[in-house]
Amino acid sequence: MKHIYFLIAALLSFVLPLKSQDYLVPEAGHKVAYHFSDTFSIQSFEVGEQYFYFDDGDTIYQMDPFVGGNTNKYGLPADYTVASYPSFLSLSSDGTTLWAGYTDASNADARIYSLDTESGTWDLMARMPANWELQSWNDSLLVSGLNSSSYNEPNAIFVLDTSGLDLHRKIIETGGNSAGFAIDSHGNLYYGTSFPAGPNALYRWDSASLAAVIETPGATPLELANAEKLSDLPMGAYDCEVDEGDHVIFTMNVWGGEQVLATWNGTSGSGFNYETLAVSDAWLGMVKTRGDYTIQVPGNSIFTIGYDEPLADLHTADYPPIQTKALPLLSGMEGSSLSPLDLTDYFTDLDDPTGMTFTASLLSVAEVANFTVTEDVLGGNFGSSGQANLVIEATSDGRSVMGKTLVAAWPEPVGEFRISGFEDLNLEAESYWNGSDGSEKFSSGLARFYNDYNSDFGSWSGWSYSNVTDTLTAGFMNQYSAITGGGFEGNVSQGNYGVSSLYGASVFDFNLDKAHALEGFFVTNSTYAALSMKEGDAFAKKFGGDDGSDPDFFKLNIWGRHDGSSTDTLEFYLADFRDDNSDMDYLIETWQWVDLSSLGKVDSLLFGLESSDMGAWGMNTPAYFCVDDLYVYPDMAPVVANPLPDVEVEKNATDMPVDLSQVFEDPDDPEAPMGLSVKSNNNENLVATLINGDQLSLSFTADKIGEAEVVIEGSSMGLAVTDTFKVSVLAPTGLAPDNAVSLSVYPNPTTGVFRISTGTDKAVELKVFSLTGSLVHKNATYVSGETIDLKALPSGTYLVRLEGQRGIWTERLIKY
Repeated sequence: MKHIYFLIAALLSFVLPLKSQDYLVPEAGHKVAYHFSDTFSIQSFEVGEQYFYFDDGDTIYQMDPFVGGNTNKYGLPADYTVASYPSFLSLSSDGTTLWAGYTDASNADARIYSLDTESGTWDLMARMPANWELQSWNDSLLVSGLNSSSYNEPNAIFVLDTSGLDLHRKIIETGGNSAGFAIDSHGNLYYGTSFPAGPNALYRWDSASLAAVIETPGATPLELANAEKLSDLPMGAYDCEVDEGDHVIFTMNVWGGEQVLATWNGTSGSGFNYETLAVSDAWLGMVKTRGDYTIQVPGNSIFTIGYDEPLADLHTADYPPIQTKALPLLSGMEGSSLSPLDLTDYFTDLDDPTGMTFTASLLSVAEVANFTVTEDVLGGNFGSSGQANLVIEATSDGRSVMGKTLVAAWPEPVGEFRISGFEDLNLEAESYWNGSDGSEKFSSGLARFYNDYNSDFGSWSGWSYSNVTDTLTAGFMNQYSAITGGGFEGNVSQGNYGVSSLYGASVFDFNLDKAHALEGFFVTNSTYAALSMKEGDAFAKKFGGDDGSDPDFFKLNIWGRHDGSSTDTLEFYLADFRDDNSDMDYLIETWQWVDLSSLGKVDSLLFGLESSDMGAWGMNTPAYFCVDDLYVYPDMAPVVANPLPDVEVEKNATDMPVDLSQVFEDPDDPEAPMGLSVKSNNNENLVATLINGDQLSLSFTADKIGEAEVVIEGSSMGLAVTDTFKVSVLAPTGLAPDNAVSLSVYPNPTTGVFRISTGTDKAVELKVFSLTGSLVHKNATYVSGETIDLKALPSGTYLVRLEGQRGIWTERLIKY
């Protein structure tokens, strides 16, 4: 009879409503933890020394229960397309082969496969209708099930035939419905019967009896009468298991009643010779063990599962808290807030999940962030630009686990920059340019990057650009990848970036051979260099050494050149393990800002690398680094610092000098010579213009009056700006009547103290200007003959201007 077999298979074909996670209630002295609580459809599972495996009907997952997350997964066999149900998973003793059984509703094409856990290769080993459980006995594989397309056949245990003929040989006829069996370290076989109407019992066949029938082809199969009865059972058994301490554990189920996880108490014979370990309201399925569950060592456990429930882990030890998955990289702009991080998503105490407390126990660079934990949530703000190590300590019942991650903060430069971000360079996805086209250089933004490609060896140095995202492959074949997995894009890494190989010169300059001031750029390690420093390789050591105490470092040197002279050198550590406290050691794995503003204006930038790991041929650490988003100040045009004033003179005025030395400035090149020229003069018949050095000379045509517009151009470093002023030549007016005494300034030249005779007793407005147009003295109510004191002014030529009711009068004043 196989009614239960078919009914259980049907249960697996759909998802039941999710029950409470706490479905297994342990007896005193035992605790329960739950694994894969977000997985509702574990249909078969296996427990290895390191990994768990479970099959949800579509995929087999390899999981590390004490780290969290799947470490591998395998799809179904490609050649098996019928609707099937997982019946068992059984791992070989060396952990390299996983046996997987599948059955189908029509019982016409049930199969048993082997799966290579490293390569993921499936091999069809046998077909066996209604297979249920597989165990190894010496060199034989034993399988329970029907081996018949008829559900009316009794259950039995067979030696599996993997020759392809599927001639599976019956060795034990158990009768009843299908159930699991177990083999102990001595070769004894245990089985709990599952007769719907009873009676049921737990049996043991000794290894000698098994050997006689397994090793003798044609031998009569063993029966229940050939076994030792260990205990009567009040209900049918589902599965049984023997742990490393030879404890026999089994599950029993009653439809609509209480389900039991129990262990044989060591007394053989009639009666209920078992102890209940836990009860459940969920139907309990297969049972597995790891170690001796009675020895209080974390991981020594009994594992079972209720259908559509998480995997239950019953044990006698108190589990310490664990980290279930890696903490994320935490990054943001300076001053921005961290999105709240629920730490219970990353840590748990498997058998006391509500008793966790958290602290941020270390932030290696305090200026980078200000983080605090409120209850279970990490929050706070990002501080100054940089990278720091963050340690979160999770504590439960006096025991702790540490989780580590990186914190990265960066500035948001503000200004009129041109950014060399490499996005203006075309690349296919997951590709790079390394100079193999012989072009020797490339440009991004204002910067020009140089490359030296050797076609004989297919090697290069200098600069390449890339968008390769491989952060896992170590070695030279992955030399075009940044450890961030992409270019700098704020909180994510994507797009193009520059890669520099210093097995030759690493330099960039600027288009049009001009000099520019730099704000900075973002830098990170290449994957090649980062993994070499993390793990070591055939040429380079692991940074920190085996015990983490070696004072290693990897340093980037940066300096500029301007007009043939070198600037100071800036240093940036791509890795630094020199601190006595190893928690302070770091390797740059985020994009980090390098401030270049102190270099001033440069026409090129050069790079060098230093490492503590040196050999006979120089540096052993791979000489690579990556750059993105170079912020360049465009060369600024000169500006008009002191606009020229308009000029008014009377007809037949003498030549007038105009000082141009303070009119123009170049803000970012103040020491550069300023070129001066007359851009235009729209009335050369009125006034002639001539520049000699910093002085403009205005020469007026005799007997001419009128206006001219003069445009003066100042140029610096190839850029120019203009200033325009008006020249007015007026008919004589004067402040006095035609028959009055002529107006005069006296003494002129002067040491700074002088008077003006205006020819009237009326007050007039007096203004004195420098030749650049700056007002240096003013008296709105000047009366003829009053003393004027300009001794505080520097020597030079000034324009004296009087304005009254009868006109404007201007005269030059020379001060010694």
